[in-house]
Amino acid sequence: MTSIDQYESLKSNGTWQDRLTYVVSLSDKNEIENHLKRSASTSYDDLQMLIFLSWLTNNDRNLLEIFKSPSFPTRQRAIACQRWLLLQKDEKQILDFLVTFTNDKTIPRYLKQKMVKKLCHIDVLRKSSSFFYDTACHVIDSKNYSRYNFAAYLLPFCKTDQIIDLLSRWSIKGFEQIDRSTTLRSRLVDLQPSI
Repeated sequence: MTSIDQYESLKSNGTWQDRLTYVVSLSDKNEIENHLKRSASTSYDDLQMLIFLSWLTNNDRNLLEIFKSPSFPTRQRAIACQRWLLLQKDEKQILDFLVTFTNDKTIPRYLKQKMVKKLCHIDVLRKSSSFFYDTACHVIDSKNYSRYNFAAYLLPFCKTDQIIDLLSRWSIKGFEQIDRSTTLRSRLVDLQPSI
């Protein structure tokens, strides 16, 4: 029985966990990966398995392809994007990716928000002194800083002087000018009380 036949048998007679255990146990995952790629567009379970397998094997190319494909469900695309971001080590590559896709009109708002929300979980970025500031400068519109709510997920991880600089760019002179109901205000209070 081939690995694909065994996998398909587990789809019928087993649980998702059984299939996952089987896929992880394979020494050569190429055959099953190719099968999952072919069936991902028609099988939600296979798409989930492909995302997990790609993350497990550090295959960022597959994750990026899933994210870019509008034919896949938005939630799965968001998960693929988040996993892709977690695999990246180069700040410049991540920044270029963010600038490209946050400005892309074909990417749904939900995906853009999930992308930016995940940034604080990436070790290489948390250690950076300027990544969140640089990202805010590139992806947040100075005339409409509350658009997509990016500021709420970027500013709390900036240094105090960087936050003050960004707020002044957005013509915010005092903290009271930030609407009380916004996520930005509550996150700044929680994560940057000195502001």
